[in-house]
Amino acid sequence: MSNCRRLTLVLLLAALLMRFGITETKASPAIRLTFDKTFYNRSETFSANVKATNDSSEALNYTKIALSIFPPLKAGETIETAFKKQAAPIITQQWFKSLSAGLTEINLTRDLAALGLSEGVYPAEVGLTMSNRQTFVDRSFLVILEPKDPLPVAILWNLHQPKNQLPDGTFINDSLARLVEDKPESQGLLREQLSILLNHPALRVNMAWSPTLTEQLSDMAKGYKWQSGKKTIEVKRDDEEARAASNLLDLVRQVQENGQAEILTSPYGQAPLPLFTSFAWSKYARAQLELAKTVSKKTLSLEHPPRGLYLPGLLIDKQTAIKASKSRFQYTIAQADSSNTTAGPQPPLNFKRDGRNLSIFTSDAEITKWLRTAYHEKAGQELVALLAHRYLFGSKSGVVTIAPDTAHWLPSPQLLQALYSTLNNTEWIKTTTLKSYKNKHGKPINFNTVKKGEIDKSYLAGIKRAYKAFRDFDLATSRANELRKRLERQFYVLQSIDYVGETDEGIPPVGKTYARDIWKTVDSELAKLDLTTPSNITFSTSVGKIPIAIINRTGYPIKAKLHLSGKDFSFSDDKRSVALMPKENLISYNITASFIGVSKLKATVFIGNRQVASRYIEVGVSSKLRYLVVSVMALLVVGSAGIVYFKRRYR
Repeated sequence: MSNCRRLTLVLLLAALLMRFGITETKASPAIRLTFDKTFYNRSETFSANVKATNDSSEALNYTKIALSIFPPLKAGETIETAFKKQAAPIITQQWFKSLSAGLTEINLTRDLAALGLSEGVYPAEVGLTMSNRQTFVDRSFLVILEPKDPLPVAILWNLHQPKNQLPDGTFINDSLARLVEDKPESQGLLREQLSILLNHPALRVNMAWSPTLTEQLSDMAKGYKWQSGKKTIEVKRDDEEARAASNLLDLVRQVQENGQAEILTSPYGQAPLPLFTSFAWSKYARAQLELAKTVSKKTLSLEHPPRGLYLPGLLIDKQTAIKASKSRFQYTIAQADSSNTTAGPQPPLNFKRDGRNLSIFTSDAEITKWLRTAYHEKAGQELVALLAHRYLFGSKSGVVTIAPDTAHWLPSPQLLQALYSTLNNTEWIKTTTLKSYKNKHGKPINFNTVKKGEIDKSYLAGIKRAYKAFRDFDLATSRANELRKRLERQFYVLQSIDYVGETDEGIPPVGKTYARDIWKTVDSELAKLDLTTPSNITFSTSVGKIPIAIINRTGYPIKAKLHLSGKDFSFSDDKRSVALMPKENLISYNITASFIGVSKLKATVFIGNRQVASRYIEVGVSSKLRYLVVSVMALLVVGSAGIVYFKRRYR
């Protein structure tokens, strides 16, 4: 084959590869679509800006850029599905260009009045098609809106971090310190949440600070210890990390006092309470809510405890609503109707019990889902599109509520800045607090439509065992007992949404640690009760008193039950509640024996259904002693009769 023919075949093959897009393209261009405003009225002119970036050193020839604007979203449609089933575009524009290395910009300007477009959210798409037919796409929304009244929007941030402390109070790492650090070159994520808000003084938001988080911050502010590998590092009160924790708590109080943030609380352990309604420990749910109010008020130095309640996972059921109402919470937030994602502004659902109203705000499911994946450079335009769609098709009363339902997700500083700037600069959006709308009740809540949740079954076994131990210790001690307080907090924490659902591998398994500590601590403490009653006791008659000696080595009072049992005995009170003070306690029982000889009696100390100490006592009833007593009594009777006889005879 001649060289000429070989060259011809090579060129033909290359042409075919290029024709069908089989050649490898080294360049990876990018395309970006933006509008000069987030929304327009019908008489304005819009400008669409297309930026195409060629990151190669060579020009890209034979490229096509196409801009399409599609019909507006209809009622009930979501932003997520806007581009899945596209109708024919109502506006199209194409450019055939050679893209030189670097940035190429194209602008398209149109008079909306001339186009005759009505109010709506119009999906817009730009595509860059290469010579090999490879296409790169970017999407946005053209929003046309002429609002007459402001749209109230309530944003609620769930500010929670998993428990990072061991039972002795030592922090297992310094992750929380990094979240609150305040250095010129580095700001912690929690601190930036507050700093960015302070830069937008006109905004109003809602912040649910979990009690476990604020309690940990309070402990850090006093000085603390944390583990670094096998070493324990001590941080003193005046050290940088402790001061950063204290300063963050001060910032929380500042945004609350200046009216920028309404402070809510959540169940102390961040427990999704509806998941545990059918279990015995649900009886502690109200105590957990009361503890949350107490801790939040103390750690945040609030004048009054929070009246708003964030429910982890946005889960609610009737029993949880009852307990929240009894705990005097006035409003809460839930995913009360997950089927309706674009309902627009809504008044809170109402739950009335014993003369009290609990307002239940419904989180907007679509916006909540969008928020977790939003990109900060597009977040402003997309947020306006989402809210404009609700303005056009939603109710004209109530409030749009945005509340992430994740355990401890927080927006990045870049995303938060984009959100706040958009909300602050869009005149028809009015940010507000939930408290402002708590009395504008809508329809009663239907608990059959609320979001459901699941619990990990393997983790559940540990909760059950810990519950039995804590229940016994709770029965045995007063609520003022310091050890009981510690175990109570641990029991609430091990129910946290951080551990019971889809868990994050990055979260330390503190829940399991707390569960083990609860049952080991309770076993150890209740083992300090000893029965020291003599093993042998002999009675002269069938009726007598049994002395019971119980030594309490715990160092604090214990409430217990003492149980006597034996088939040959009867008791006036065989089950007696006793208060065991520290050291030795002496208790006596009246018993009646139905035998002469020897029989065994069992003394048992119970805490609830738990047997903590027992001892067998051998009881003897002596026949000789009984006969001696009878004889002596008979002689006394005869002697007395004789004396009386002789006195009468010789009188």
